[in-house]
Amino acid sequence: MAFIIILFVSIALLTLIIGKFINYKYKKELNNEDEKKEYLQNKYSKLVGTTSKFKDLDVEFERKVSEIIIYEPLDEKGNWSVYKRLKAPTWVSNDKDVLLYEKTDKELEIEMNKKQ
Repeated sequence: MAFIIILFVSIALLTLIIGKFINYKYKKELNNEDEKKEYLQNKYSKLVGTTSKFKDLDVEFERKVSEIIIYEPLDEKGNWSVYKRLKAPTWVSNDKDVLLYEKTDKELEIEMNKKQ
């Protein structure tokens, strides 16, 4: 029984890894992609080292922001997403990623043009 569970989990994990690899292999290059990443990094990097509150199961927690994570879209129709990672206070990896920002590539371009 344990063998079947391990086999099922291994197949699922392998499928996920192959799917991610294929998505990124055929990812389209976006206009000014590096500039957009830099803009978002500059906008949110000041949060690293600060403390942030979040609720989980109606209990409020306070944790330190350890990093900012930026996910770029695979094509121009996808969304840019920015998360702050709240570091768990123990050695157990129980970090919490909280969504800060999510916009389409076009919306991000408009936002960046307004700032200039």
